Amino acid sequence: MVAAGAWLFRNRGWLPAPFVLVILFLASPEPASLLLGGTIWILAEGLRLWAVRHIGPCSRTRDSSVGPLTTSGPYRYSRNPLYLANMLFYAAFGLAARCWAALPLLVLVFVHYSLVIRWEEQRLNDTHGSGYARYLGEVHRWLGPPCTEKPTRCIPWRQALRSERSTLLVLLLMATALVSTTTLRQ
Repeated sequence: MVAAGAWLFRNRGWLPAPFVLVILFLASPEPASLLLGGTIWILAEGLRLWAVRHIGPCSRTRDSSVGPLTTSGPYRYSRNPLYLANMLFYAAFGLAARCWAALPLLVLVFVHYSLVIRWEEQRLNDTHGSGYARYLGEVHRWLGPPCTEKPTRCIPWRQALRSERSTLLVLLLMATALVSTTTLRQ
C-alpha cells in the first residue's frame, strides 16, 4: 500500500485527467449547477492558497524529500488541506457539469489520496518523529477542531500565488473546457 502511495504521489499531476475527461464527456450543466460548482471551486482554491501560503513551495515536489512540519493555517484543522481542496475541486467539477457519474469517480479520487497520505505519513514520521506523532494525535487527517500549535511560518501571498500558477492554469482550462462543451451541445 505504501509503495502504491509513493507511485500515486509521483504521478499525481496527470492521474486525474481521465476523471476530468469522463466528466466533460458526460457533462450536461445548467446555469444553477455551474454557479454552485463554481462557488465551491473558488472556495477550494481559497483553501489551497491558504495552505500553500503556510507550507510553501515544497508542496510542489515530485520526489520523496520532506520539508518542515507545518502546523499553522489550515494545517491546524486538517493534516491534508491541499488534498481536501483537490477533492472539493473534483466534486465541484462534477456538480458544475451536472454529471452524477462523477460520484463513483470521486470514490477513486478519495482512495488515491488516502494511499498517498499513508505514504506521506510514513515519510513525515520517519523525518519528524515525536513532533509529528504529537501533531498526528491532535489534528484529524481530513477535518476537525484546531490543534493548539502556534503559527510556525507563512510565505507572502505573492509567492503562494506564484506556486499555485500551474493549478490555476489547469482550473482555467477545465472551466473553459466545461463551458465549451456546454456551448457545443446547444
